[in-house]
Amino acid sequence: MPRGAFLSRLAIYELEGWNGEWFCLLEPLVYRDEDGRVYTAPDGAVTNFASVPRPLWSLFPRYGKHTRAAVIHDYLCATQGGVFHVPSVEAHAVFRRALRTCHVWTRWIWWLFVRVFGPRFAGA
Repeated sequence: MPRGAFLSRLAIYELEGWNGEWFCLLEPLVYRDEDGRVYTAPDGAVTNFASVPRPLWSLFPRYGKHTRAAVIHDYLCATQGGVFHVPSVEAHAVFRRALRTCHVWTRWIWWLFVRVFGPRFAGA
C-alpha cells in the first residue's frame, strides 16, 4: 500500500497573548492520504499542536515528529460555521495514517488518546 505524503511544509507563527499555546498557519499544509484523498489545512488555520496534559509532556511532547499530523487533525476536528470538516472517526484515522507518514512509532498510542479523549461531534 502506498504511503501518505505531506505535500507542503509547515509554516506557522505564534499567536500573541497565548503564551505559546496557539499557532496559526502562514500557508496551507497539504496531506495526501494513502488512498489518494487530499486534506488541506488552509493558511490562517489555528492549532495548538498536540493537546497533551503538561504532566505527560516528557513522554508525549506537544510538538515533534508528530506536529504536521496534529495540525491536520486539529483542522479536521475544527468547525467552519458550525459544520465539522469530517466525522471524528475519519479525522482520527487520518491522524493515525499521517503519524505513520511522519514515522511516529507510537502512532497507536496517539490514536488511542484522540479516540478516547479527543473531540466528539456529529458523525462520530
